[in-house]
Amino acid sequence: MRLVLLALCLCVCGLDCFPAFRIVPVFSEESRDEKEEIIVREQKGLRFKLPADWPIERHDGVLSPVPVEKYLSLKFSAINVRLDSMEERISSLEQRLRLLEQELRAVRNSLPAPREPERKSL
Repeated sequence: MRLVLLALCLCVCGLDCFPAFRIVPVFSEESRDEKEEIIVREQKGLRFKLPADWPIERHDGVLSPVPVEKYLSLKFSAINVRLDSMEERISSLEQRLRLLEQELRAVRNSLPAPREPERKSL
């Protein structure tokens, strides 16, 4: 109990002379998904640390990244376009599948019925 209180006092006071009592973050900036590339862009002397596809615009005379709502709206609209194209592709594939199933049924119906193998009696 005393060690816990000592560790708490050391953390609150900012004294980290005991390495065993240091607070280590579980997640860090480096553990982000590598697909999301964060870059530093500079425009008109201003530096912005943003994802590569985050637009920067002028709002009320101030150059800044677009609001989160607008950025997410852009991302979701891009996803909607992809989903629409996937749905069209799936529906065309389903239609092709139905046609192939009909052709297969027609071929099966045109074939003679399979013969029963003759059984030898003992």
